[in-house]
Amino acid sequence: MKILNYPRCTGKTTELIKLAGEGGYPIIVSTIQKKNKLKEQILVSPYSVEVFTAQEFIHGLNGAKFAPDAKVCIDDMDEVLQQIIGFEIEYATCTIPETK
Repeated sequence: MKILNYPRCTGKTTELIKLAGEGGYPIIVSTIQKKNKLKEQILVSPYSVEVFTAQEFIHGLNGAKFAPDAKVCIDDMDEVLQQIIGFEIEYATCTIPETK
């Protein structure tokens, strides 16, 4: 897993759209509002990317069916994780592998 960790409004989502489009990966977001906003961004990009909410992903709704070895991208990981577990996250850890 690679983490795009930049300040707000510096193009993380735009870069994620590019990476997802080039890799053929769907993007998972936290809410339907985020999904609709992201789909608008994708429409003006040169990429074709599927977008699903966390709940669609979990329950296989709206075509969100994935093979066990599928790869996905996540936009605003903290919000998606909170949607999945159903609780506000106070602290979390993450190990970022070194890039070679």
